[in-house]
Amino acid sequence: MQNFFKKAFFWQKIYLCIIFACIVVIFAFCINYISNSVVSRGVNEIELKDAENDLIVLHSIFNEAMISSRRHTFDWAVFDDTYNFIKYKYNRLISRGLNRMKMDKMNFIAAAIYDNEGKRLAFIDGSMLIYGEEWVDNEIQVFDRIIDIAVLNDIESIENFIYVKDVAQIFSIHKVYNSCKEGPSNGYIIMSIPIDKKFREQVYRTSGLEFSILSFDVYNKINNIDTKNNIEFVEFNDELHIYSVFEDFFNNPSFCLKIQKQRNIAAFGREISHKNFLLMLFLCISLFCTGFILLYLAQRRFFQYEIDYQNKHDNLTKLPNDLFFREKVSKCIKFIERWKTKLGVAFINVDNFRSINNCYGYSYGDIVLREIANRLTQLAGKEYIARASSDNFLVLIIANSNKIIYKKTQRILSLLNKPFIINSDSIPVRVSIGIDFFKHPCDSMSIIHNAELAKFNAKKRGGNTISVFNKKMKTAAFDKKMLEVALHEAVEKNFFTIHYQPKVDITKQEVVGCEALVRWQNSDGTLLPPTLFIPIAEKCGLITDIDMFVLRCACRQVVQWSHDGTGDVPVAVNMSVHSILSADFAERVIRVLEEEKTPPSLIDIEITESSFMSNMDKALAAISKLHDAGIHIALDDFGTGYSSLQYLSAMPISFLKIDKKFIDDIFSDKATAQPLVKSIISLATSLHMHTISEGVENINQLKFLAANGAHIIQGYLFSKPLNAIDCAHFLRHSKEHIQTIMHQAGIPERLA
Repeated sequence: MQNFFKKAFFWQKIYLCIIFACIVVIFAFCINYISNSVVSRGVNEIELKDAENDLIVLHSIFNEAMISSRRHTFDWAVFDDTYNFIKYKYNRLISRGLNRMKMDKMNFIAAAIYDNEGKRLAFIDGSMLIYGEEWVDNEIQVFDRIIDIAVLNDIESIENFIYVKDVAQIFSIHKVYNSCKEGPSNGYIIMSIPIDKKFREQVYRTSGLEFSILSFDVYNKINNIDTKNNIEFVEFNDELHIYSVFEDFFNNPSFCLKIQKQRNIAAFGREISHKNFLLMLFLCISLFCTGFILLYLAQRRFFQYEIDYQNKHDNLTKLPNDLFFREKVSKCIKFIERWKTKLGVAFINVDNFRSINNCYGYSYGDIVLREIANRLTQLAGKEYIARASSDNFLVLIIANSNKIIYKKTQRILSLLNKPFIINSDSIPVRVSIGIDFFKHPCDSMSIIHNAELAKFNAKKRGGNTISVFNKKMKTAAFDKKMLEVALHEAVEKNFFTIHYQPKVDITKQEVVGCEALVRWQNSDGTLLPPTLFIPIAEKCGLITDIDMFVLRCACRQVVQWSHDGTGDVPVAVNMSVHSILSADFAERVIRVLEEEKTPPSLIDIEITESSFMSNMDKALAAISKLHDAGIHIALDDFGTGYSSLQYLSAMPISFLKIDKKFIDDIFSDKATAQPLVKSIISLATSLHMHTISEGVENINQLKFLAANGAHIIQGYLFSKPLNAIDCAHFLRHSKEHIQTIMHQAGIPERLA
């Protein structure tokens, strides 16, 4: 019996151990399940938030595509060829404008033109052109319905989505006007961009996002949800599917955008969970659920703190970065009136930081930056300073008056001007400081930006000084910076157009040439004159590319005019001093003429006096090569620079251009204007050169120039600069216009 109870007690302990082990395992699985659920919810939130951000990005890209479609449609809507096609049935629009090549370039899949009553005049897609209303298919029917609504409601322009022929499209409508937008509209033009493979590849290149388009019927079959839902997230084990429904122009669900993403975070979380199962089992025994949850919350809190710290601090100097600094300034601005104090931001830049790196090495440069951070911390406190970028620092100064803030800034300048001793080397540091004082209303971004502009002004004044912000700095710097950024893009994408201003020989009463004038076509369709962007192009090294672009366009236009019967019209191209003094300038010019098969006699190169003042020998060698190749040389803006008979006799110059300033002053109060013009004409005649009088705008100026032997006239009196098409038309029909002006001036038809 005793042995029986011993055996029973033994088996009881075994049972208890088994039960306890089962309880521990159950607890472990429960804790594992709970922790996975908590982590999963957090992961889901992160992944869904990331997916929502992707949808926002795609929606913004679609909106940009709508804006682009509207801009292109507007360009064609105010295009004279479109207007003339509707009004006079001129076919130039189709042959030269909306052809397959142009539409492919603008990524348009289809276009249609209607009159004011909604009658379709033409339909163009990627493969065919149909006039009138005989052809009907799904796409044309949708276009017709949209136009009917636009005509009925007298809508100026529309852009929206449609889904036809199993393709989602972005369409845009605009009323058709002439290029001057004079008079009533003459009809409508509708154009559509497909959201196809090419569009998706472009989105992937710009944003890294991949998506697909489903018809709404397919979407309903897959998900079987309420059609009023706009966004739905569907989770799978390893993938996350995001759907967004788009309504078309008729407010009907049209198509669905689908994003499919791998759940990398969740997969990583599951892998970690499996590896830590034994650890969780131990925690079940010692701390149970409470300990694990507290550990998880503490870990999440720690990681969040580390991420926030990394996002808001600089790794090198351990200072706050500009993000943290902006938040600090924003908080101070909210309470500045309550404190009854003043606030200022100093933007500090190390003037000679590049030379320090070049002379001592990057390691010394890093040490200098850390030492600057230490000195600023000693003076202002760590929470009031930040490292904005490479060698830029920010200091927030709070005092009772702006005068005290300025004095503290002077102390900063004095402190940083003291030499830095690094490994027994004494390194002098020069800094430029810009400062702006808080004025209501103003936010943190504005005051920091203003201080940066003041810093630029301090550097302009020679550096190592303090500059206080004023409104003039903001206007000038903003315009210049934005223009420089946009100019780089314009050069890369050839956002330039060439206009041509005719030159008239008044002795022959006919056009004897044109001058190629570059214009920058802005994103809104406006044309910027060269006076706005040429100086910036020279400063940032883009002027040579622009010069060669203008030359190539001029060569192509000369060849085209020769082939289409307009005639052999010489075109003059301006060249900057940077291009002329480049190593292979003459070779590049000649190579462009050879590639475009342009006769050298039909290209004139215009240079200025400054082109050879800095390097006479180099400029003379380049110009001589061009002259030997048969290219005529014109000296532009003669008399405005360092005019010298030496270079006139040395340079192979064929034309002297009298600057517009002298022409404008002919009938002004300046007594020297008329003798100067007469002298230039006489000088050119004696040197067997032709004169070109530019900027002639009235009959009196023309009379004076004709009476004193000037033959070639250029200016608004005869013609403003014209685009290539209008200039060709002027060249063919200019005779009567020139004779009328000459008759008004009382100049004989054949002036001796």
